[in-house]
Amino acid sequence: MDPESKPIRVDRRLAGCQNSGPDRGGLAAEFTSHTPWDPSSNPTPFPAVVAVFGSPQFNSEDLLAYEFGYRMQATSNISLDIATFYNSYSNLRTAEPGTPFVEVSPVPTHIVVPFVAGNKMSGGTYGLELFADWKVVPKWRLAGSYSYLQMDIHKDSDSQDPTADTPNGSSPRHQWYLRSSIDLPKHFDQDTTLRFVDHLSSLNLPVTTHWMRIWAGSR
Repeated sequence: MDPESKPIRVDRRLAGCQNSGPDRGGLAAEFTSHTPWDPSSNPTPFPAVVAVFGSPQFNSEDLLAYEFGYRMQATSNISLDIATFYNSYSNLRTAEPGTPFVEVSPVPTHIVVPFVAGNKMSGGTYGLELFADWKVVPKWRLAGSYSYLQMDIHKDSDSQDPTADTPNGSSPRHQWYLRSSIDLPKHFDQDTTLRFVDHLSSLNLPVTTHWMRIWAGSR
C-alpha cells in the first residue's frame, strides 16, 4: 500500500467510527484517538486510523433479476395480484484488509489500518408479493398486501473482510398491511392502516413492529 495514496470512500459498515476530517484529502474512518487500542491489536503508542481505499481492480456490482407476475380481476369489485422474483448478485463490495503503515501528516503521528475495496461478496434473494383490492360497497374499499423475502448474501471463501454479512438481516422477511378507506359525508375521507414488519436481526431490532394510523380529511 502506497502511504501517499489517499482514501476515497468510507465503508458504511465500519460502525462506531468518525470522519477523519477534510484535511486528509479524502474520506476515512477514524476511531477516537484518545482511546488506546487493545495492545494485541495495536502494540504501538500511536493512535490508529481505519481507512478504506479505492482500487483500480474494483468492478461494478452486477445484478441479474427475474420476475413473474399475474393480475386477475376475480369479480367486478375484487382484483388480485401475485408476483414472484429471484435476484442474483455478484461482485458485491467488500473491504479487504491491507498492510498497516505509519503516517506523520496530519499530526499526530498515527498508524493507518487500510482496507481496500474488493468484489468478494455474492448471493441471491427471492420472494413473492401478494396484493388484493376489494370494493366492499361503493364508498368503502379494503386493500391488503403481503410480501416474503429470503436473502442469502455471503462473502466469498477468499475474502478477509472482517465485517458481518449484514444484508441478510437488514430487510424484513415478512411484511403485510391492511388498509380501509371510507368516503364519508361532507366530502370527508377516513383511512385506517394496520401494518406488520418483521424483526431486523442485523440492526438489533428483534421486536416486531405494529402500528395503526387513522386519518380523516376533506376531499
